[in-house]
Amino acid sequence: MKRRGRLRRLSVVAIVLTAVAALSVGAASRRDGGWIAEASKRDGAVTSLAENADSAPDNAPDSAPDDSGSGGAIADNASSDGAPDSASGDSGSGGAIADNAPGGAPAVGSGGDNVPAALRSNPAAGKKLALTFDDGPHPTLTAPILDLLAKYGAKATFFVIGRNAEAYPELVSRELAEGHEVANHTETHPDLTRLDPLPAAGEIFAAQRTVFSICGYRTRLLRPPGGAANADVLRLAARLGYKVALWSVDTRDWAHTPTERIVQTVTDGASDGDIILFHDYIAGEAHTLDALSVLLPRLCAEGYEFVTVPRLFGME
Repeated sequence: MKRRGRLRRLSVVAIVLTAVAALSVGAASRRDGGWIAEASKRDGAVTSLAENADSAPDNAPDSAPDDSGSGGAIADNASSDGAPDSASGDSGSGGAIADNAPGGAPAVGSGGDNVPAALRSNPAAGKKLALTFDDGPHPTLTAPILDLLAKYGAKATFFVIGRNAEAYPELVSRELAEGHEVANHTETHPDLTRLDPLPAAGEIFAAQRTVFSICGYRTRLLRPPGGAANADVLRLAARLGYKVALWSVDTRDWAHTPTERIVQTVTDGASDGDIILFHDYIAGEAHTLDALSVLLPRLCAEGYEFVTVPRLFGME
């Protein structure tokens, strides 16, 4: 009897262990497909992109704030290696966020090994250039840039930080109303390559939700903060219905580069189909507007047309 009771107890233990193992395997198998839906649910995303990426609308501008936990707008100035610049607003300060990206987009996303390719340039587009602006909107820098773009009939792509968009919604609405593309630069400007899939998806969803709540537009382009986009980030973005857009010309305006040097960088480096990186949120002295005042008439005279990233790549 004692032996039978012991065997019965061992059988129960074995059954329990088997069930636990099965649940673990099931959780692991769901980790690749289910966590995205959970991120959407947790962050109150506009739609459950994990399960319905293909059915998501195409009219999606990008916007994402740049300060983790500050509650205010974010100014994120990243150095050439992607590290935050001490001159920029620090996270948790409650100040606005300016995301100043590193110089030179990382060499990732060639499209090999089932990794979606990142958008960098499209020489086949001919004499078209895509001006892009990261980290905004900014209460005093964004509007003059929009005024200047309107003067020359130039269209641009604004990669907004969610928190900054929430702080200055009227500027996001204006960008969209004037024919520019609004795109996703995450909610608080973290390095997505250092996040697990669930929080990374949450950052993207939160920014998307912010933009949608402002203007009813679902963003379709993502620029990871600092241009940090490894294979995991590229796959995640594709799964969420996003194209990752990097750049081919970096003005380094985020580093308070003098006007003349910004102008020279673009004049010497830009060619047909390039994506040019600027910022409309910079902590401290900014020369972006002055440089654009020189570049726009000069490049127009050379026959260039300024278009959004989606138009440059025939996405419209």
